[in-house]
Amino acid sequence: MEFHLVSPPKGQANFDSTLTDERKTTDRQTVTLDRRCDVAKARPLAEKLLSLRGNELTLDVSEVEYIGVQCLQVIFAAKKTWETDGNGFAIKEKSCAFVDALTHIGMRLPTEADAPGKLCL
Repeated sequence: MEFHLVSPPKGQANFDSTLTDERKTTDRQTVTLDRRCDVAKARPLAEKLLSLRGNELTLDVSEVEYIGVQCLQVIFAAKKTWETDGNGFAIKEKSCAFVDALTHIGMRLPTEADAPGKLCL
């Protein structure tokens, strides 16, 4: 199953999924996730990430104490979107809670034998 960040149906604002050549840059942006990333944080996280589309992106999850599956889905979609766009995407400073959440849904962080930045099933 693949996820991509996309704009919502008409009538739902606050998403900017349009990417033009003028907006595409190679700047590296870092987004630090909150300590608690529950369902209420999923949409704002998606909006924030979409606003940075076209840039290299690093997610800092070092402070995460709880992350729900909805926010994980947003992260997976962003990773796929960034890969499709040909931009760098990295997750750094992973907290134990973030790693545990991945494990609970059957994912794992890559080992040295895996491709860099890959989320593994």
